[in-house]
Amino acid sequence: MSSPNNNKYIFFFVGGTCGSFVKTIFAMYLHELDKSSKMPTLSINESTGDCHESRAWIRHYHYLEDLDLTKKIVVIDFDEDDVPSIVKMVFHKVIIGQISDDPEFLNHKWGEWGRQCFGQYRDDHKMLLQQFLNNPFYLIFEDWQAQINSINPVLTIKFKDIMLGNLNEIIAEFFKVSTLPEVDEFIETYRQANQEYLTYE
Repeated sequence: MSSPNNNKYIFFFVGGTCGSFVKTIFAMYLHELDKSSKMPTLSINESTGDCHESRAWIRHYHYLEDLDLTKKIVVIDFDEDDVPSIVKMVFHKVIIGQISDDPEFLNHKWGEWGRQCFGQYRDDHKMLLQQFLNNPFYLIFEDWQAQINSINPVLTIKFKDIMLGNLNEIIAEFFKVSTLPEVDEFIETYRQANQEYLTYE
């Protein structure tokens, strides 16, 4: 069950942009400000680098039409040169698992186009990843900027700040509190676990 503080905020992001990780940090600050807020677990999946099991208790959405605009919305944004890293993250953290759970996942998700583009590579993860890198719009909305420009978030965090910047300071400043040292450690551990996905020159 979420606490009232956790219910004030919702997150809006594209899969692969580290949303569950950022939600976990956000929930840490909410707990620090109000002990009745649920405390997340600062846990990282050792095999994929994701934080999907951190129990941050903050709802998130990937589709604009699902947003409750009466809530305080936190957006994760990205630049064009972030796209290959994001594709690699969502591929390794989500897509491979979904294919393992459902061998027909690619067909169910993208229909005939997906079958033509990806079907022959279902069991060849290296080639399948390359297909997604060549066709990122299957994973990342082409109109993402228009979507986020149509809402009024209380906070926008850039993907580069998550992976390379001063993420702890950004969130602490948003809440107008001092940074939490344990969050710095969590960020460092997460970045190390996800370094292999980054594609910057």
